Amino acid sequence: MDSASVVWTGERVVEGGTPEAVWREHVARYRFAARRARDKEVLDVACGTGYGSRILLEAGAHSVLGVDICPEAIAYAREHYHGESLRFEVGDATNLSPYGQFDLIVSLEAIEHVEDGAACVAEAARALRADGEYLVSTPNDVPFFDQIGRPRCNPFHKAAYDAASLRGLLQTCFQRVAVYGQMWYPCTRSGKVLWWFRRKTRRWPVNVRPLREHDRRSVPGCLVAVCREPSPPVPLR
Repeated sequence: MDSASVVWTGERVVEGGTPEAVWREHVARYRFAARRARDKEVLDVACGTGYGSRILLEAGAHSVLGVDICPEAIAYAREHYHGESLRFEVGDATNLSPYGQFDLIVSLEAIEHVEDGAACVAEAARALRADGEYLVSTPNDVPFFDQIGRPRCNPFHKAAYDAASLRGLLQTCFQRVAVYGQMWYPCTRSGKVLWWFRRKTRRWPVNVRPLREHDRRSVPGCLVAVCREPSPPVPLR
């Protein structure tokens, strides 16, 4: 399959074909996840074209399995990203039973694409080892974005979450949930001036930060959660 068979549509990220600002945002999330990948068996759920699975492997993961429901995306990933401990399979986020259990499960920009996000979270909890981590991200759906003209409705999405609803969803299956924010949008006057300047110079921040750092001063465009201790606990092997 050649590169032209998977193209940037405004949703699926393609290395070399996605606008630079969008590319940096997505890569920053994978790099945040990659800090936890060293010596781990990693599952990348909804891996898309596979660029993130490669980032996880290069961060020192013991092995990485990328799973996506789209056969074209998996074919692209197999063609473009290789490694002795890297493989890609066509699969469903709500049925991970064929792949065993993992130390780290990464699912970035995925749960908003399925109608039953709870099924995805429950399946990740089942496939995660008791001492493992589940890292999930999704766009932040808040009324603030209506005020600044940023569209909240995405034709590719079937669900939407804000910080409270995301935390509530994850806490049904995990005893410990930490929520972070990314791509901040300023709320204060001085913050808006700084944001305008950084946007003009293409230097706006994309790193993932603790959610509390955004309180009252800015609103994150994307939410990233780190989940631990599946509930009920999964026995160690």
